[in-house]
Amino acid sequence: MYDPLTRQPPRHAPNKDGDDQIQVDYIIHFVREAVTKRIWWLATVATVVIAASVVSSNLKAKIYQATATIMIDSSAPTVLTGVDEVYQLGAGSPWRVEGFYAAQRDILMSRSLAQVVVDRHGLARDEHFFGLDNPKLNLTSEEKQQIMEGADAATSLSGRLQIMIGTENPVARLSVRDGDPEFAANLANWVVEAYRDRNLERRRRATNDAYRELRAILRDMELKKERSETALLEFETKNNLSENRRAILSARMRAFDAMLRSAREERFKAELRVRELRQLRDTKDILSAKAQSLNDPLLEHFKQKSVELSLARAQLEELYLEKHPKLASIDKQFELLMRSARKHTRALVAAAEMTLRNAKATEANASGLLDEVREEDNWMRQALSQRERLRGIRNEDRKFHGIIAKRLAETDLTAQVAINNVSILDHAHPPKQPILPNKRLDYLLGGILGVLLGLATALTVEYIDATVKSRADVEDSIGVPYLGSIPRFTQREGDGEDGPLLTERELELFVYHRPNSRAAEAVRAIRTNLIFMRPDQPPNCLLVTSPNPRDGKTSSTVALGCALAAASGSVVLVDTDLRKPRLHKVFGLGSSVGATTFVLNRNADVRDICQRTEVPGLDFVASGALPPNASEVLHTGRFAEMVRDLRKTYRYVLMDSPPLLLVSDANIIASLVDSVILVAQAKATRKEAVREAVRSLKSVRGDLLGVILSRSEHAGSGYGYYYGKGYKLAGERYAHRVPQKPTEGEA
Repeated sequence: MYDPLTRQPPRHAPNKDGDDQIQVDYIIHFVREAVTKRIWWLATVATVVIAASVVSSNLKAKIYQATATIMIDSSAPTVLTGVDEVYQLGAGSPWRVEGFYAAQRDILMSRSLAQVVVDRHGLARDEHFFGLDNPKLNLTSEEKQQIMEGADAATSLSGRLQIMIGTENPVARLSVRDGDPEFAANLANWVVEAYRDRNLERRRRATNDAYRELRAILRDMELKKERSETALLEFETKNNLSENRRAILSARMRAFDAMLRSAREERFKAELRVRELRQLRDTKDILSAKAQSLNDPLLEHFKQKSVELSLARAQLEELYLEKHPKLASIDKQFELLMRSARKHTRALVAAAEMTLRNAKATEANASGLLDEVREEDNWMRQALSQRERLRGIRNEDRKFHGIIAKRLAETDLTAQVAINNVSILDHAHPPKQPILPNKRLDYLLGGILGVLLGLATALTVEYIDATVKSRADVEDSIGVPYLGSIPRFTQREGDGEDGPLLTERELELFVYHRPNSRAAEAVRAIRTNLIFMRPDQPPNCLLVTSPNPRDGKTSSTVALGCALAAASGSVVLVDTDLRKPRLHKVFGLGSSVGATTFVLNRNADVRDICQRTEVPGLDFVASGALPPNASEVLHTGRFAEMVRDLRKTYRYVLMDSPPLLLVSDANIIASLVDSVILVAQAKATRKEAVREAVRSLKSVRGDLLGVILSRSEHAGSGYGYYYGKGYKLAGERYAHRVPQKPTEGEA
């Protein structure tokens, strides 16, 4: 629920279609009302903006735009087949084309390129370039010089360039704007020429730098190659690593190896013979021992002789006794034979040992010679490995020297061929028509902006207007019922009635004198709203008040009283403004006898203070003599008794009271009546004043029926919004109601 004291608007649930429709309708209504009411604001602002745009467009200096077209290939043309460029012009790879064109745009917009143009054509000292040639500036030569010295011509030039280049399209357009068409064309041409020349200069500079670097590297490589070749030659000369020496060394190694094997074999045989002879020497029966590997003839002879002696003794033993001289002779021969065999064996052992020693010496000599040859072979192998390493270094130096020499020749060749991937397709020509100002566009934008600013101004003025203007302000912003509005009454609103013009006093009674007027219809609509708001218990005694003076409270009371009198025939208006009464002037009656008379005279009757008015069925009670203490008079029991007597006497009692926010009189009377009607002047009474008045009535528990807007621009009320204008269906008026006096039953 909306609380009028917190000034918070009602919250609508955004997920409800009904609430959304209410918001949209309210916005549409607000915009329509703002445009209707503030049409002069809209028209004035729009006219001012449009006029300003027209004047500004006509006063603008003419600006010309010159455009030069260049071709930027993503790869440079190939002139020398099989020769790699030192500086690769273009993207270098199809995957880098997009980044390449973005980089070219940055280069065209760069300050360094602009500085080249500035230095080449002396723009830093050009007065026209800085706009100092305008005679309206009225500058001296020294002042112009100071301005040009303090300005950055390169930054100024790069900021005036407009580049149009795609991500894949090699064609780029460079535009420059200036007040002089010829100067604009010159600037565009100077920039594209500087870009083309700089691109070629970058390639030439990179190639020359590479050539110088390659020359220096080639000189170093030549020295390095010579050192490696000299080292190899000196090593080979010093160490004699010829193939003949290697063959001789190999033959010696084979011979000494064979000699060593032969010496080892002889030693082995000598060791075997010595071992067998020693075993034979140590045997007791040397002649019977077996020595198959000895093959000594003498020893075999001794064995043969021993066998013969043994046979002979055996024959003699058969013939003779043991001590026979013949047996003794054979034994002595056998002993001599054994002694000779042993002596010969010892001689064989000594000879065999001598042979063994000679074999060992020969083996040691062969082993020493073989070790020397092997050591020489190892040295040869190491020397050959070192030679291979030196040869590898020499070959690598020769290889790099050849590569650099070839690259140097290619670089020298490419430096002599001037190729470029940038070419100028079209030079800029001085334009004939200015690009700015675009008067048609300025006028169109001025018109659109003027209307939008005018509409925004109207909406803003309407939004910040804190006065009560419409039904929405009363119900939505303040949160109290809206009873209707009473428009301003003019002499022309007579609905075709002929007659004399109304006097100033009769204008207050327009409901009676001009019953068919639009204002009278609005008052009758308010009367209908009052009746149908509480059909079961319609209010009998009503207090009409307002937040501030001159809100239309008294005029509304009179108009409502005339309308109720026409319907019921029994209405009394009571002027309870005991400070500044005005009702008696409206009716042209006296004010000396009235409410204070009844309060002060305890014998007075309400009929004694009531006066007839010219309006049938409408009586009037004046304020009476004005007391010094109005609030105390209203607090008396006699005043409450007067209200009770009037309610018994008349069907409707309307009381006109002082403003709520000035004095407390209305709050006192509010506790004595059935309901209160609050009157606010449209576009004059502030919303905060109405809220404060509502708070004041709530503090005394006054029953507020609603708010009436006085002096509004149209008559619009709750139930009778179209009353007097006709009823509508789907936006079309299909019937018109002729105003009639309500019957007694309707009242």
